[in-house]
Amino acid sequence: TLSGTLNLSGTIQGAGDLTVSGTVNVNGGTFAGTGTLTLSTTASVISTGSSTISSAVTNLGTLSVTSGTLTIASSLDNQGTLKGGGTIDGSVSNAGIVKPGDGTAPGLLSITGGYTQTSGGTLSIVATGSTAGTGYGQLSVGGPITLAGTLALDVSYSSQIGDVFRVLDNTGLNAISGNFQNVAEQSSVIIDGRAFSATYLGGTGNDATLTLDAYVNTWTATVSGDWNNAANWSRGTVPAPNEDVVITPSNSSLTISVTGGSFTARRITSTAV
Repeated sequence: TLSGTLNLSGTIQGAGDLTVSGTVNVNGGTFAGTGTLTLSTTASVISTGSSTISSAVTNLGTLSVTSGTLTIASSLDNQGTLKGGGTIDGSVSNAGIVKPGDGTAPGLLSITGGYTQTSGGTLSIVATGSTAGTGYGQLSVGGPITLAGTLALDVSYSSQIGDVFRVLDNTGLNAISGNFQNVAEQSSVIIDGRAFSATYLGGTGNDATLTLDAYVNTWTATVSGDWNNAANWSRGTVPAPNEDVVITPSNSSLTISVTGGSFTARRITSTAV
């Protein structure tokens, strides 16, 4: 077991398993072993430059491929957090969280091999703009892609209707297999208070993209039953013609009054309890 802090630019050689529970800064270093490298829940491994892990890797902690290329000769089983803006030369199985970027700012994380996301996995995208890599996080994959689990999107800028997020750039020739459990093909999905049209046939024809169609304004009935009272809506404004309205009654009957004689909305969805 390796605890504490290690700055690695050389080679660690071994024939057995190795568990890391501390912090390792890898800059051009090599883990050369025949066993399994396990990053425990308290581990933080930061890879820069050109680094290599010759054994299988199980990540329960945080693996940051900040820059450069991390070559994984065997496989990476991510059950913790994998993030960064560099390249992983190998294949990844994700049952944890993958965050292109540093976790708060977006970035472009590349995987040269295959990417499999299980039902417990999440691809987490931060969007502060509309440009891939710098404005929003993007995962680029060169090998076969199989999806399940969740897509999470956090938008923190004044996004515009029509903005397109190519969250998964499939640079291989094959189509994506499966889908995120919360994002069906050609569906309208509500993520982070916005309505997106989703497809796995976007971009160059085999990429996962989200296109912003509308903002979502949800009925809260905070102060009254009046449609034209801004305090009754989640966005703090009366719905505009380009907004989707979601109304979920608290019981089987609901009455909404409209003062002023009219109301506007792009689309109204009502889901009874």
